[in-house]
Amino acid sequence: MKIATSYYFDSVPDLSVGASYRWQNDIYNAAGEVRVDQKAYSTVDAFARYQLNSNIDLALNVSNLLDKKYLTSLYWTQSYYAAPRQVQATIAWRY
Repeated sequence: MKIATSYYFDSVPDLSVGASYRWQNDIYNAAGEVRVDQKAYSTVDAFARYQLNSNIDLALNVSNLLDKKYLTSLYWTQSYYAAPRQVQATIAWRY
C-alpha cells in the first residue's frame, strides 16, 4: 500500500511540500530447507520544491526518511538490504 500527498501554500505559492508512506506486509521466500523472511515494514519519503523564477526550480528529496532497515529483493536463499536514508538536492534550469 502506498499513500502520497503534496501541499501548496497560499502564502508562498511557489513552494510545495509532500510526503509518501509505503507499507509492505510480511514476505518470505523458501528454497528447500532455507527460508528468508522479512517482517512487515513501512517507509516514509518527503520532498520540498521551490520555483525560484520561471526558469529555475530548487528541490530537496529524502528517501527512507526514518532510515528503516529492511530486506528487499528476496531471491532463492538470498536477499538484499534496501538503501538507507538518502537525501538529494537538485536545481533544474529551463531555458
